[in-house]
Amino acid sequence: IGRNSLTGSAKIETGADGKKRFSADLTAENLELSGVLPRMNFMEKVRSDSDPIENVLTENGFLTRFADELSFSQKPFDLSFLGDYDATVSVKANRLVLAPLELAEVDGVVTLGADKIGLDLRRSLWNGANFGGMFSFVRDRDGNVGVSAAARLSNATVPAKVFGSAKIDLANLDGLTVNVNAKASGKSADEWAETLSGKGSVLFNGADIVGVNVGRMQAQLQGQQKSKEDLDRAFLSGKTDISRFKADMTVNGGVLTLRPASFVYGG
Repeated sequence: IGRNSLTGSAKIETGADGKKRFSADLTAENLELSGVLPRMNFMEKVRSDSDPIENVLTENGFLTRFADELSFSQKPFDLSFLGDYDATVSVKANRLVLAPLELAEVDGVVTLGADKIGLDLRRSLWNGANFGGMFSFVRDRDGNVGVSAAARLSNATVPAKVFGSAKIDLANLDGLTVNVNAKASGKSADEWAETLSGKGSVLFNGADIVGVNVGRMQAQLQGQQKSKEDLDRAFLSGKTDISRFKADMTVNGGVLTLRPASFVYGG
């Protein structure tokens, strides 16, 4: 299929209702799906299949750039490839590419129906971190597509500065784990963004707050009375090591909130 070589088994049956049912169990060393699967028009800027795939977690300011460039498509979803058939495809691949996403050690199941798509991603690795979840897309009679997702990213390492700020930033995250349960509905990705709601959590086991030195601030406070300028110089310099951070996450109308949040510093 395209540039992909697959091994496994496949079966096509016709039910008593006349509906075609397709099932397959496939294995591939490398599976490049760009140009094979239909595009879903998620982003306003269409990525070229020839664009390089990079480990964004190693690039300073990746989260800020992601937010600045985020622009969801207003084009209606095209699910014309769905029809009067059912399909269940189990896939295992050492490497799966669907630009800009590249996963390793993939084990998942895709299901298709007349008005629905399901993905059970049992296991995969994204930039060395464990990633999995269950995703469903259901089209109603009015053309709205409802999406629901329960996903988990665990044991991620982020060596870069998260925001790319020249003042205060977050870097060297270790053991990052993100859990998300979310849903949205609409005729386009832009409407999804407006209706997105859900809950989750964020946890990491270590990080540096760059540009803030809590230890030096404490030492200054324990000494003789200092001016505000002296305290600012002591506090807003160097870095502070965090041994643990945890926060509950809520999304409502596309707005993300972390609350309550707690972190451990100095034991």
